[in-house]
Amino acid sequence: MVFRYGLILCLSLCSLAPVLAKDFGRLYDEQILRRAADVYGPNLQGLFREDFLSRLTLQERRAAPRIHLATPLLGANRSPWDYYALIDRQRIVVPILSVKFLDDLSISYAYMDRFGCDREMLFNYLTKLLYDEDYPPTPPRAALGIPSDALDDAFVDDVSQKLLKSSIFFLIGHEYGHVMHRHRGYGQISSAEAQRQENQSDDFALGVMRRIGVAPMGLAFFFAMASRIEPVPAAFDSQADFDRYIRETQTHPLTGSRLRNVADYMREHAVAFARLQPDPQAYVRAIASTAGDIEKIGDTIHDGQFRQFQLQRGLATSGRQLRAACD
Repeated sequence: MVFRYGLILCLSLCSLAPVLAKDFGRLYDEQILRRAADVYGPNLQGLFREDFLSRLTLQERRAAPRIHLATPLLGANRSPWDYYALIDRQRIVVPILSVKFLDDLSISYAYMDRFGCDREMLFNYLTKLLYDEDYPPTPPRAALGIPSDALDDAFVDDVSQKLLKSSIFFLIGHEYGHVMHRHRGYGQISSAEAQRQENQSDDFALGVMRRIGVAPMGLAFFFAMASRIEPVPAAFDSQADFDRYIRETQTHPLTGSRLRNVADYMREHAVAFARLQPDPQAYVRAIASTAGDIEKIGDTIHDGQFRQFQLQRGLATSGRQLRAACD
């Protein structure tokens, strides 16, 4: 499929609401989002009904018989990373803004890989977007100087599509897992229980992908992007406050243990993931490599000094440097 054009449990950025002051709902003009909705909306619904729901077991469907997918222009938090589930309503929310943002990141990543650009600038862009108060909300492709005809290149089109679709499939599966298991709201449970819920939803999403042969090739990209959106120590008054946040408050966390759980699952089931691909053995090797990349992200995500370095480097990057990433 071509993608181009009650109780809330969200994947990542909801936890950043007290930290970020920008209105990301203005990242794209409303007219751009409405045009995107004309294409993304039907394709998301098609993926949800035909590629996802139709592949669930009878028991899995009965666990959420009223489930439906909502695709508003903006999510509840007006953020570009705003995927969540409304448990009581049996609703999965995938806003057009978030899909457009993820698609633009996918295209930028693929283009920069294809033409040997400085891909670190993609991560520096995320840092400036989130943490630089003077940097205006700028879409990824505009910020990084990615040409409007980038998708004319067959490699860029193919790779970005795979990154986007596998990421969206995982996101939908993850949120369905929250609904199916009737997970409790994060204000009502401990951080340890919240992390258990996250692992359970990850395992469910990966299990569906394994069962139907959807290779999780976009997950290293997805988690790499998400890792730069997670809070860093500099967003808090002190290192102690940051450590307390990680230990007690952050309840939808991208933790090292969560990422290692994902990596281990991918390695264990690499053959099943790859079995429907044109060259299964090549995909097995690629899945193992992707799992290794995810594990590396997990190894560094709570390294305070390294995250501080990433933050400082990103903030020191100018808008001109971002636009010159492929020069």
